[in-house]
Amino acid sequence: MYAKSEIKVHVLLLSVCVSNGLNYSISKIVMGGFVDPMAIILIRIVATALFFWVLSKLLKIDDTIEKADYKRLLLCSLLGISSNQLMFYNGLNLTTPINAAVMSLMTPIIIFLITHFVVKEKSAWWQVLGVFVASIGAGLLVFGKGVRMGADTIVGDILILGNSTVYALYVVLVTPLMRKYHSITVMKIVFVLAIPIVLPVGVSHLVETQWSVMGLIPWLSLAFIVLIGTIYNYYINTWSLKHVSPTVNGGYIYLIPFLATLFAVLMGKDILTWEKVIYGILIFVGVYLVGRKLRTE
Repeated sequence: MYAKSEIKVHVLLLSVCVSNGLNYSISKIVMGGFVDPMAIILIRIVATALFFWVLSKLLKIDDTIEKADYKRLLLCSLLGISSNQLMFYNGLNLTTPINAAVMSLMTPIIIFLITHFVVKEKSAWWQVLGVFVASIGAGLLVFGKGVRMGADTIVGDILILGNSTVYALYVVLVTPLMRKYHSITVMKIVFVLAIPIVLPVGVSHLVETQWSVMGLIPWLSLAFIVLIGTIYNYYINTWSLKHVSPTVNGGYIYLIPFLATLFAVLMGKDILTWEKVIYGILIFVGVYLVGRKLRTE
């Protein structure tokens, strides 16, 4: 059985999956002739860095960091913030949301491989089985929606795959920092360190943006991307590493295709079939197995 604190972590990780499931399509709204991907990246990173910097001041958090940990923080910033964002938004701009969802399914697999074979984190047989079962369920669900990979999407697909790889490395590398320092401190530093990297490539696109032609929906979509898709998602995902392993954290990514399908059904844009129900059950069973704690008798 899960303790109340553990249930809280899993509920919050589920909420991140919900917002991530929406983020693919919402980002497409903003990039649909309104804001260049480079400008979106700069807005996300600067706004998030400012948010966590102000929050740390208001809460009077001790930001003392050991000198030896700054190299890891810089690497986390390069992988999990700047490279991750640059690859994701430029990749999404060159491919379809469905293709992006397929590529993102590699993230939990890469996390599992790194933690199991490199970090040597202990994994129970049911967690290995859970990764396998969830991979099958999510793969069947997404490929059943008509994945189309060709010359017109190959660059975007490769960028999203790169995004999945660098984010997986970030999750593994940031875990020791999250268990050593305050979550807000880590978030503030990695986002601040990312600003000098994205500023040169994003500022010109930001200046060229025609803000006056944006209607209410694109503005609300941009607000969602910054407040929920960046600040909330990054914080909860990273904070959860204080309480669960990187493998468990990454396992929730498998839920995103199922939730995206569920939203489409509720909005009348997709049809619920028995096959999709079975795929959804496979995903939930897999995530449950991955999330089961490794106990020693």
